[in-house]
Amino acid sequence: MQAVGLIIFVGLLSTPKISHAGTIIRMDLHTLLICTALVSFIMMLTMAALFIVSRNEKYLLDWLVCGVLFFVSNLVGIVATQVSLSWIFHPSFANACYLGAHAALFSGVSRCLYGRSTWLLVAIVFVGIYLLNLLPPMVESVELRIVALYPVVAALDISATMALWKHRKEEVGRGYYLLIGILFIFAAQLLIRGYFLLAGVENYPWLDKGLLLDVGSLAVIAFVFLLTISFSVVVTWRKELALREYSFTDHLTGWYNRKALEKVASNEIKRCSRNNFRLAFIVFDIDYFKSVNDRFGHIQGDKALKHVTKIAKQQLRGYDHNFRLGGEEFAVLVSHLKPQDVELLAQRIRKKVARTPLYIEGEAVHLTISAGVAISKNQETSWEDVLKRADDALYRSKHDGRNLVTSYGDLAEA
Repeated sequence: MQAVGLIIFVGLLSTPKISHAGTIIRMDLHTLLICTALVSFIMMLTMAALFIVSRNEKYLLDWLVCGVLFFVSNLVGIVATQVSLSWIFHPSFANACYLGAHAALFSGVSRCLYGRSTWLLVAIVFVGIYLLNLLPPMVESVELRIVALYPVVAALDISATMALWKHRKEEVGRGYYLLIGILFIFAAQLLIRGYFLLAGVENYPWLDKGLLLDVGSLAVIAFVFLLTISFSVVVTWRKELALREYSFTDHLTGWYNRKALEKVASNEIKRCSRNNFRLAFIVFDIDYFKSVNDRFGHIQGDKALKHVTKIAKQQLRGYDHNFRLGGEEFAVLVSHLKPQDVELLAQRIRKKVARTPLYIEGEAVHLTISAGVAISKNQETSWEDVLKRADDALYRSKHDGRNLVTSYGDLAEA
């Protein structure tokens, strides 16, 4: 019997092939569509469940739509194997859903990486493919459908792959590797199969058109299944990084805590030693902070801590590291600066804090800080020694009257 067109790949009509031994080498289309619909349904449920417990991961909504469109596409195909459907539904609507799913996949990648969806692209792809499939030439020509639709799918998946590839070196990028591989392999096999289908399998005695279509069906099943896994990996890895960041962050000020200091400083001192850079610490604390707590209470004291750290942060570069060492004591780790520029940075922080009062219950409270600065020596490998020298310099600032910046001796000599 003649098989109904393969919905998941542009509705190609084909007759089951018979081998010389008389055995059918085509797989059952109805079963393949049910399997694809099942894995699509699993994707839908997985994305919905992940979004329920991770509502900040908005890109899951895009991937949920991706699963819905895959499911609807195959559901139409299942119905079409049992009853005769108008071309309006089969394969036009099914193809629109299928390509719309790939567009939604790309939209989710865009939202994950850049914080913005591409719903307009999804709508354009869906409507455009649907209308395109209604044109008489598309209805009459299998080859034209391949030429028109296969490249669109490949372009969407390759675009998503390239976007993810650009972020592979970031720490979060480790969670993208599986998705990158799946998208690339699927796009590659699609283009290869499209080439052979257009070139004509009769030119390749070792190749069978039915086999190509069956491979395509199985590729979609594997693709959707592995997409579900890779999406879950992305979410899990991002959550893991968020938890790490949370454990390394002081929740009052938003600065790194002392736990993070060892990890960050160890990496920085190695990098600076390897590249012949200098690492510097600026250690400072708030002068007479105890009197602020005693006079206004600990709630206002917390506001004072946030006030000072906010001002200090505004003076730093985006890649400088800042830490709360404990109480009212803080440290800033910088590199790629000349020794004199490190001291100028510390002075800039000190002056800005002194000039920016904190208002408590309508009263202007003027805060000051004392700071100590130290810079690493050539090929020095102990960040703890640099931090201790900066702390000693801070002690000197406190001893000499406060609201001062003191550089450790080796800074002036550097």
